[in-house]
Amino acid sequence: FWPPPEVESAVVTLDSRADRLSPADYRRFGALVNAGFSQRRKKVARLLSKNFSQTDFVSIFESLGVRADARAEHLTVEQWDQVHAAR
Repeated sequence: FWPPPEVESAVVTLDSRADRLSPADYRRFGALVNAGFSQRRKKVARLLSKNFSQTDFVSIFESLGVRADARAEHLTVEQWDQVHAAR
């Protein structure tokens, strides 16, 4: 190319974590995360409690040390995994 483009490149390798979950658990985890991000500006514990009425996510969040007023984007992947496991 003339002039040479001023770009940088990198190779990224992603390892799948899906092999840790059975297909049914993977679907349940996906449904949990999708529900958490369905209304972005809402507090995730209350939003999840509304979508999955049989589970008290506020108590789960408190037991895991996650703020009950956190929004979905504030949770790490590990915290989402802990919420899924506690459910």
